[in-house]
Amino acid sequence: MMEEEGRGTGVKGNLTRLRERIAEAARRAGKDPDRIQQVLVTKEVPPERIREAYECGERKFGENRVQDFLDKHAALPRDIEWHFVGHLQTNKVKALLGKVRLIHSLDSLHLAREVDRRASGMGLVADIFKEEVIKRLEGSIAIGHNRYSTTGQSHLKNAQPFVVHCAQNDLSFG
Repeated sequence: MMEEEGRGTGVKGNLTRLRERIAEAARRAGKDPDRIQQVLVTKEVPPERIREAYECGERKFGENRVQDFLDKHAALPRDIEWHFVGHLQTNKVKALLGKVRLIHSLDSLHLAREVDRRASGMGLVADIFKEEVIKRLEGSIAIGHNRYSTTGQSHLKNAQPFVVHCAQNDLSFG
C-alpha cells in the first residue's frame, strides 16, 4: 500500500504529521491554525538534518546552547529565524544579540538588564519572552506573559502564539 504524498517517514513526513497535529489542536481550542507559529528546536540535531527541514519550507528554528547556535547559524542559510530557548548566561548575551529573533528564556531581572544594556550598546532592540510576570520592573525592561522588547513596548497587539517543539537527532516529532 502506497503512503500519501508527504506523509511518509523522514523529515518531510514528520513535519506533515506535526502540522496536522498542531492544526487539530488549534481547532479543538477554538483557535485559528494559521495563527500558530512553530519553532523547531534543534537540540543535538546536526546542520544537515536542519537543512532537510529548511528544504521542506521551515524557517523558524530554536537552539538551547549558545555555542551550538553559533555553529548552526554560521553553517545554515541566512533567512532562518533563530530563537534561543536555553539557559542564557550573562557573559554570552552579546554573542546572541542581532542573530536571534527572540530570547525565550530570561530567568532573572539581572539577565534582563544585561540583555537591555548590551542591546542598547549595539543599537538594537532585543525581543524577549518570559512566561511568568516579574512584579518589580526596573529600568526600561518590561517582561510579561508574552513578547516584549527591551524598550518596554509590548508586542501583544501583533503577537502570535508560538509552538516550540523539541526534536531528537532524527527530527521525529512524537
